[in-house]
Amino acid sequence: MDGLECSEILLSKVKETYDFRTEAEFYKKEYVAVQAKLVEVGSKVLADGLSSIITDGTHYTPNYTEQGIPFLSALNVQENYLDIAAGYKYISVEQHKELCRRVLPKHQDVLLRKVGVGKRKACVVPKHVFEFTIFVSVALIRPKINPYLLSTYINSRFGQLQLLRFNKGISQPDLHLEDIGRMLIPTFSDKIISEIESLVLLAESLLTQSEDIYNQAVVILNEQIETDNDTVKSGISVKSFSESFKLTGRLDAEYYHKKYDVLFEKLSH
Repeated sequence: MDGLECSEILLSKVKETYDFRTEAEFYKKEYVAVQAKLVEVGSKVLADGLSSIITDGTHYTPNYTEQGIPFLSALNVQENYLDIAAGYKYISVEQHKELCRRVLPKHQDVLLRKVGVGKRKACVVPKHVFEFTIFVSVALIRPKINPYLLSTYINSRFGQLQLLRFNKGISQPDLHLEDIGRMLIPTFSDKIISEIESLVLLAESLLTQSEDIYNQAVVILNEQIETDNDTVKSGISVKSFSESFKLTGRLDAEYYHKKYDVLFEKLSH
């Protein structure tokens, strides 16, 4: 059949694979080809001398608080940057002290999104970030090689295909820590490593600058259309049937909140 791809694997080779994997997905041609290429160029296994720690965050949901220590999840891990703007919850200082006995992220650790559908994104913990704790959806690698090289490699095609191959589960795919440790990593020259680190740090700096400029723009915009908060909070909108159902078709109270009336009045002038 046109477009049909098949891989023929000997039983002896299946027995040699990790955990005796027998599912067809594991032997997709692109996975097998990447594995062969990495072996050919002489790669090393991440867990064998290239890292000192491969672990993950707490395996239970903590008690969230209004304030305290930030508790980050897979949503905060993007390709080569830690996305604080994605939002996070807080846990108490006492619970943080308990959870960080398992792992306490620090600068130059590599965080990896290990649970959920989609890419296995990775980033380096930045230098000036606040202290935080991580959930089980995030793996932490403390590398003995350059962390910017490792995170970039994980985000590359060769890193992604290896990790996606190791996924277990369907509705909520998950990477096991031992499988992360089996990732093959080639040896790169000092020049390549230095260039990658410089580019990642430059991108990180530019991202911070762009966020600052964007926030300044938001402040300027808000000043131009500033509204009286007391009026917005205290006002009650009373609408006739003709103003609501006949004109807009909306009967939900939220649609007629006073803040929307004030905003549209400002914008119309």
